[in-house]
Order: sequence, then C-alpha cells, then structure tokens
Amino acid sequence: MLMLLVEPLEVAGFRSLPLDGTTNEEVMAKVIKEFGDLGPDAPIVLLASHQASGMGKNLIAASRVYYFLEPWWNAALENQAMDWVHRIGHKEEVKIVRIITRDTIEERILKLQKKSVIQ
Repeated sequence: MLMLLVEPLEVAGFRSLPLDGTTNEEVMAKVIKEFGDLGPDAPIVLLASHQASGMGKNLIAASRVYYFLEPWWNAALENQAMDWVHRIGHKEEVKIVRIITRDTIEERILKLQKKSVIQ
C-alpha cells in the first residue's frame, strides 16, 4: 500500500522515503537521519509501515502523522507506532490524523479495536 503512494506524492511535489518491516537496522538509521535533514532537497514524507514504525525508534523530525491507511487489528501496535513520534526533544506539537474510508474493512477494523479496548 505504501509504495502505491510514492508516485502520487512525487507528482504533487513531495519527496518521500519508504520504511517497512524488511528494512534492516543500518538502512533504517540512514532513512531516519535523511528524513531529519533540513536541506531544500530533504524528504518531507516518511512512508512507514506498522512493522517499521513500532520498532522503538525516535522520530522527532515529524510533527504530522497521517495514520493509518491500513489500520492494524491490534490497537496496541498502532499506539506504539504513534508513540514513535511523541518523544522527548520534540519541538513542535504532534498532530495525528486517521484516514479511514466509510463502509470499508478499515472502518470495521477500527470498530473492532474500540470494542476490544472497552472490554
């Protein structure tokens, strides 16, 4: 799903970096460092999968999270991924936006998450 977003983002003028669960530690550290660079050609969108975003990294360079295009069954895993951006040293307010289409499997997954948290 994330890779489907690369081209439309580029067409719209946004440079992005992919990060998924198959990314090894060395490459992940390089991607996070590059994402944090402030130069004119620096990427401004990090496309991270659930597997990558829950790996205990700090991502204080991000202040906006558009989350989740594909919600995970386990709400705790999503919370861990969101916490990746909320770290000590963050200078801006973090805003998290969920992108969910009505009447889809993703909407049903969110309902299941809420139900499991309440019980």
